[in-house]
Amino acid sequence: MSITTNSIEERLFKVWMNESFIAEFEQWVYQSEELKESLSADAYFDFLDLNYKSETAYHDLKNLISKEISISQLETWSLLHQLDCVKQRKGDYYKFIENFYNLDYYGYTFMSKLAYDYSFYMNYPFGKYGTYDFNELTTFKQNQLINEFYPSIIEAVNEFELWLLNENVILLGGKKYFNDLKFIDHRAPSETKKNHTEKAKKKWWRFWK
Repeated sequence: MSITTNSIEERLFKVWMNESFIAEFEQWVYQSEELKESLSADAYFDFLDLNYKSETAYHDLKNLISKEISISQLETWSLLHQLDCVKQRKGDYYKFIENFYNLDYYGYTFMSKLAYDYSFYMNYPFGKYGTYDFNELTTFKQNQLINEFYPSIIEAVNEFELWLLNENVILLGGKKYFNDLKFIDHRAPSETKKNHTEKAKKKWWRFWK
């Protein structure tokens, strides 16, 4: 049976993203009547029977979760989480900005604006910063560089969030190889044309990869 209860989905997404929540999740599984009612008897038993103390517990738990929530849902939730962190400047938001480059490179080409206008310059802060490695910058200069992205990056993030929430872009996932991440594109032609134009202008930078 598919899980449709939002509170359950949130629990599953939370532990999927962070191994440190396993102990908390284990206690919730034992106590939750809501989970028991939402799953088939076999699926519920699988969650109860899992050895949450084993070395493979996180891997095994993610396998169970993937049977109840589609990869598309997990990919979408993960990206929305990253976008919200960037917008709110919370958690590891700077790492998410840096990773937008990789997501575009691996196949989520609808992300080219975030990849080329922000992530690229974070990965290769040449010019006035005098280096091709963000990690070589002092903490002050790292913060200075990131501060330059705001507030314009928030407008871009809002656009991407709407695409995902309105299912204009449906993520299908895939392995993290070149062009292997797949998605279904329901955006208007004007939006995709703008995306391709931005990409064509800055395509040369891939040679630095």
